[in-house]
Amino acid sequence: GGVGVGQGLLGPAGRMAQRSMARDACRSLWSRRAWRSPAWLMVTMIVPRSGPATSPSEPRAAHVTAASWVAPFGTRHGLDGLRPRGYMCFQQEALSRRRATQEEEQVVDELYMRAMAGDADAQYRLGMEQMKLQDLHGAAEQFEAAAKQGHVKAKYYIGWMKLKGVGVEEDYYDALQYLSEAAEEGDKKAQFAMGTLHYDGYMNGEGEDNQDLLGAAFWFKQAADRGHTEAQYLIGGMLLGDKGITRNATWAFEYLGKAAAKGHAKAQESLGLMYLVGNGLPKDAEAAARWLAVASEKGNAEASYTLGCMYRKGDGIGKDAAAAIRFLTRAADGGQAEAAQDLGVMFLTGEGTELDEEGAAYWFQRAEELEEYGMDDDMELSSRSERGEDILA
Repeated sequence: GGVGVGQGLLGPAGRMAQRSMARDACRSLWSRRAWRSPAWLMVTMIVPRSGPATSPSEPRAAHVTAASWVAPFGTRHGLDGLRPRGYMCFQQEALSRRRATQEEEQVVDELYMRAMAGDADAQYRLGMEQMKLQDLHGAAEQFEAAAKQGHVKAKYYIGWMKLKGVGVEEDYYDALQYLSEAAEEGDKKAQFAMGTLHYDGYMNGEGEDNQDLLGAAFWFKQAADRGHTEAQYLIGGMLLGDKGITRNATWAFEYLGKAAAKGHAKAQESLGLMYLVGNGLPKDAEAAARWLAVASEKGNAEASYTLGCMYRKGDGIGKDAAAAIRFLTRAADGGQAEAAQDLGVMFLTGEGTELDEEGAAYWFQRAEELEEYGMDDDMELSSRSERGEDILA
């Protein structure tokens, strides 16, 4: 039988709807196990494309045949038969991408055939392509196939997906096995994930009462030594704060410096504070101001507040009320309640600006709102949320 998807000329929205229908048709056929029939099965998905190209996202073509395969039951172990679940949908999406060339299509086909023949690296690469196309279930299948053959990066990805239930059923114990194997084999993302699990108390349950800070520090350090930016920041903070491990400001400065050099805003703020108070190194207000300014430019509200206070008081740098107002405003706009309170005082007293009772009232009200609704905490991502975002980066 055939599955025809659309006829005639449609706009972008119509084509998107058709592609969605095509994917549903693929999944429907697979769910009915139609491929098990000994009869010949042909599935053809046609996405209409007509007229000249009007934009980079509208390649010129009459029609694109997304998939057209005839498959006898069991022929050559399925390698020349109907593709497994996910591939037809994956191929159809791949062919509809912007200006896909015949050469690119051949690469996708070759990658698929290698994956089906048992090539672990091809399975991993095919899984990554499916991730980009949001075919999470298909990606999970490829990652697990590669992981079972010992592919380290695939172990990390399938471990994370099983941990979060992304594209596959959640399975904590399988996830932990894959992640721990990948971490022990040197994958820095897996090492970071293991550090996160220890830090957040997931190894023996969940919650701070089950935290294993020593285990977290071990894995964060392993990942940090392999260049993982967030791990460098976290192990630096643990070394600086004597949290779970022996304090060592020299090592903390080293790891925070590496993360800060790569643009990590919180690491930049931490370096600024180390210079400001002389924590493990001589005080240097100018160096502190430089690092805090860099972090402020990246939207770090705490760095903006500290720098605003430095300019307001002339703490180690020249006193500058206008600069103080500028940085305090940036901090308040980022959710820092104390900055809003300080601005209210400055507008009320005319410090660095004209007296402005209306402006003062606004900032005092804003400070109350920020304190009442806890927006300080909301604006600053929790360490767990940050690490969660980093998992698939």
